[in-house]
Amino acid sequence: MKSKLILLFALIFCVRLFSQDTICFTDNSKTAALVKKITPYEIEYLKFNNPNGLVVVENKSIIKYIRYQDGTVDSVKTYPLPSSTHYYEFESINNKLFLDRNNLLYKSVVLNNPNLKVLIKTYPFETTKIELDIKRKEARKQKNISLIFGATGVIAAYTGLVGLSNYRKSSTSDDLVILSSAAAGFTGSILLYLNFRKKEIKAKSELVRIYNEMR
Repeated sequence: MKSKLILLFALIFCVRLFSQDTICFTDNSKTAALVKKITPYEIEYLKFNNPNGLVVVENKSIIKYIRYQDGTVDSVKTYPLPSSTHYYEFESINNKLFLDRNNLLYKSVVLNNPNLKVLIKTYPFETTKIELDIKRKEARKQKNISLIFGATGVIAAYTGLVGLSNYRKSSTSDDLVILSSAAAGFTGSILLYLNFRKKEIKAKSELVRIYNEMR
């Protein structure tokens, strides 16, 4: 009877031993795990001794290899980002986008358009990735239009100042027409600038919502 119990415990130990994945880190430390997901930049896993606990997310740059339950070994590869954005290290899983005034923030870093494109490319779901890129392009378009009207407003303001200076000197009707036209142009340009700026912020807000909610 005792030998049967010993055999049973040995069998249970072997089953447990070979039903786990082993993650080896670059410092040669190891952890028993249940690997759930691998992305181009990160690995998600559960700790083997706590399978009902929180999912752990590690950057692939600190992992040397993974030995799976069946004995196969996966040498972890980290995919490089385009050279234009090499100074950012994007980790898309369990991280969120934020909109601060009119700036998109990721890990407290302000994202410009090229960096945002790279971040969207790392998104795990293809259909959502397309939707995110549409919002990115829409925000970019509204920004460009607002900049045009902003520049027009600056030109109109300068023209108005010149017209005001001339009107004070000569008080002619021509100078008054120029001054009035410049004032109208400045007011119209600023109103349009604010309108398209508002549309840009709305598009960015939608992008943030989709990115954070759909993963």
